[in-house]
Amino acid sequence: MIGISSREFLAVAKEQIGTYEDKNGTTPYGKWYGDRVNDSAFDGAAWCDMSLAWIAHEAGKRKNGADGAEEALRQTGCFAYTPYHAQWFARKGRFGTHATIGSFAFFDWGASKGISAIDHIGVVAGKTADGLLVTYEGNVQNGFRKMYRSYRNIVGFGYPTYAEPGQIEPEPAKADRPSVKTAPRFPLPAGHYFGISITTPGSHSGTTPVDKKSIKLFQARLKERGWNIAVDGVFGPKTKAIVMDFQDEKNIKADGLVGAVTWPLFWTSPIT
Repeated sequence: MIGISSREFLAVAKEQIGTYEDKNGTTPYGKWYGDRVNDSAFDGAAWCDMSLAWIAHEAGKRKNGADGAEEALRQTGCFAYTPYHAQWFARKGRFGTHATIGSFAFFDWGASKGISAIDHIGVVAGKTADGLLVTYEGNVQNGFRKMYRSYRNIVGFGYPTYAEPGQIEPEPAKADRPSVKTAPRFPLPAGHYFGISITTPGSHSGTTPVDKKSIKLFQARLKERGWNIAVDGVFGPKTKAIVMDFQDEKNIKADGLVGAVTWPLFWTSPIT
C-alpha cells in the first residue's frame, strides 16, 4: 500500500493551527490516543507528540481509509512520549541532524542534545531565507501553532518514510515571524538593570507593576525568538539563565542582567 506523502501530512497539520486545549486540559488528540491504548489518562496529558500521531492517522484515513490510517502510523510512529519516539527513529536508522520538509524536530529546552532529555516535538513545514525552521507544533501555549525556530534547542530530526521521493521547496520568509526591528526605549535610569532580586541598588526583579510590564516585554521578545520562557513579569532563575545564554550567543558579558546594552539586542540582533 502506498503511504502518505509529506505534503499530505503537512496539509492536515496546517488545518490544526488554532486548535486549543479544553478548559480541563483535554484535547481531541489525547482523547484519540487514550481510546487507542485504552487509557483515559492520556485525555489531558501533554499532547505535542500525540497530535502528530493523530495527524498521520487522519492523513492516511483520508487517502486510503482505515488501512491507510494504520499504514501512515507505521511511517511516522505513534507515540505519546517524545524520547521513545526519537529512539524509535534512531533504531530504524532514520534520525539525524539535517532538517527536511516533513521531518519531525525533537527539542530539548535544556539544550543538552541528548535523546533522553527531549521535551517536545514538531514537524518541519519549511525554512526561511535566513535559516529559521518553520514548524507546526502542538501543546505550545495550550494550542497548536505555527512557529519559527532556530536550531539551538533541537536534538535532531526523525525522518518518516514518506511516499514521495525528494523534498518540497522551503517556504520564503514571512512577515509574521520574529525579525530584526527597532527596540523600544530602555525603561530604566542610567546604571539600573533588570535582574534577580538582590540588595544592590538599581536592581529590578519585577516587584512593581511598572517593572513587571517591562520584564514581560523582553520575556515576550525572547519567546518570539524561540526561547522557552514564561512571560510572567518576574525575573527569576530561569529568566536569568536564558538571558545569560542570549548574552553568550551575542558575545557580550554573560552576567544575566538586562541593562542598557543587552535590552536593545533582544530586538535588533540577528536571529540565529
